[in-house]
Amino acid sequence: HSEAVLRRMTDALTHRGPDGEGYFWTSVPDGAGRPTGIGLGSRRLAIIDRALGHQPIHNAASTRWIVFNGEIYNYQDQRARLAADGYPFYTRSDTEVVLALYERYGEDCVRHLRGMFAFAVWDGPAGRLFLARDRLGIKPLYYTETGGTFLFASELKGLLASGLVDRAVEPRALVEFLGFYHVPPPLTMLRGVRALPPGTHLTCAPDGGPRLTRYWEVPVPPPWPRATDEAALARSLRARVEESVRIHLMSEVPLGAFLSGGIDSSLLVGVMSRLLDRPVETFSVGFVEADRRYDETEYAELAARHFRTAHTRLTLSDTDVLAALPRVIWGMDQPSGDGVQSYFVSQAARSRVTVSLSGLGGDELFAGYSQFLTLPRAEQWDPVLRRIPAPVRRTALAALRRLPPAVRERTRARHLADLLYGAGDFARRYETTRTLLRSWERIRLLSPALRAGLDDAEASDSRVREALGARRDLDVIDRLTYLELTGYMPDMLLRDMDAMSMAHSLEVRVPLIDHQLVEFVTTGVPPWLRVRDGIQKYILLRAFHDLLPEPIRTRRKMGFELPMPRWLRGTLRPTVDRALARETVAKRGLLDPESVRELQRAFYGPRGGSVSYLRVWSLVVLELWCRLFLDRAGPGVESVTTADLVA
Repeated sequence: HSEAVLRRMTDALTHRGPDGEGYFWTSVPDGAGRPTGIGLGSRRLAIIDRALGHQPIHNAASTRWIVFNGEIYNYQDQRARLAADGYPFYTRSDTEVVLALYERYGEDCVRHLRGMFAFAVWDGPAGRLFLARDRLGIKPLYYTETGGTFLFASELKGLLASGLVDRAVEPRALVEFLGFYHVPPPLTMLRGVRALPPGTHLTCAPDGGPRLTRYWEVPVPPPWPRATDEAALARSLRARVEESVRIHLMSEVPLGAFLSGGIDSSLLVGVMSRLLDRPVETFSVGFVEADRRYDETEYAELAARHFRTAHTRLTLSDTDVLAALPRVIWGMDQPSGDGVQSYFVSQAARSRVTVSLSGLGGDELFAGYSQFLTLPRAEQWDPVLRRIPAPVRRTALAALRRLPPAVRERTRARHLADLLYGAGDFARRYETTRTLLRSWERIRLLSPALRAGLDDAEASDSRVREALGARRDLDVIDRLTYLELTGYMPDMLLRDMDAMSMAHSLEVRVPLIDHQLVEFVTTGVPPWLRVRDGIQKYILLRAFHDLLPEPIRTRRKMGFELPMPRWLRGTLRPTVDRALARETVAKRGLLDPESVRELQRAFYGPRGGSVSYLRVWSLVVLELWCRLFLDRAGPGVESVTTADLVA
């Protein structure tokens, strides 16, 4: 029975590893002497040691076994050292090196790894299971305990396929989703299922519960010196970025890069073009003529010409998204307001390569987002805001909350509310940059049944304040860098990128957040060299000034976005209306139908242009995710049409 469960779970992840499958099964006594089944299953995307690196991999005595997802970029150096000490390797794979390091160092093996990874080791002699996830959260890992059984997988789909996990929404995760349009770990949208946080490992024995340990976090910067050799720092940064890109090119299969035409992806492709002896395969997504204001392909094609890449441009329309909607939602694995773009650029890349590099992480590490400018300026207003008596601020904020949604959602009203809400409080002010709905708005959007149990739900600014801890007195740029690297980036961007790329059996690598590079920047590059005189990514631009074309160096940042506002008011509107119909929302029992209707009216009204489309789109995604993941008994998404999904 349990072996059948293991195979069902593994089969559900075939898209993550279409090149092979493997299983390990054994039985051991628990604390009372009763037999306990232990199983590992793997689906393999073969990139390194394609001939021999089949998983699970075992040690010489077949007493320890490992399943592994990711890439270890320093595995050859580690292998040479271990082999010199007599370790009997039987493959050339990085997976076996991870197991060898575990045999040598135990739980501390993770400290010797440079790369992206999620893996599990069954340690027979110790009678324990060891799970670990990489430092920045590039690769996912989920787990749950149910009915005396401990389960883990790279996606929720694998856990659901076991038939042992309740198909029910976690209310606390729903509250977080309504605010951040993603679910931050350790929560997942499934009740009872947890995400292993980045930089942690977990040990589980048959006669004991799981023990979670943090082994790495973004380092706290030192007191910054007044004098800095800017030129030397730029040279050192360039050398470290180039070295990170070089080790990320390790592959036995075709490899390319996403190219948006922004600073990060262009820089990445430029370095690749100098390291490879062939044109770089590059990929971008553009839109039909009516949606060109969202289109970056002019810059992507400029960079492609400059670096002489073999460039592929996918032109996307609203009808393409509508037709692919069931596969997009299924690929998400957890509901997210983002990720659709990643699905299609990954689809384009997989037509030519198996591995793609991405510039993801550059904005977080080098202060590329707008809040790296606006929040330092906002802090300068605090002395003025503090002169306004707190009762007056609270009264004004309460009045703004009572306004009708169509008025409350106007840009000026919302900015005023944000200013009053975050007065003198960095955590609250940061919350306004990363949330769609404030805490009170989320609670009001819940159904009465859920709201009753969550009236005292912890506000997200409290979570931000707790995350900052002793870092609350750091420079504002350092605080923002830490929050972006440990929140928005791993919880949404990396998670979505992994899910959407692996939906197409594509591996995506992110050289700009190699952990050694992150440590160098956060402890070695002063904040005033990340943003200087209003120039974001200042030190990165100086380091690569000769590499990037001038139009790309000086262009205004664009987000990697789709023309969703227009699409939701046009081709996708019938889908929205059916997914958020009053009777549908009421039957689902998660949200309040009238509050959902208010959001729709605000978005579709005459002043709807000031209302974020994500407020509507996130709710549509939530309903469609529930239909595919909670209402259906199994995958089979290939046969589901959009009409079926929203019928």
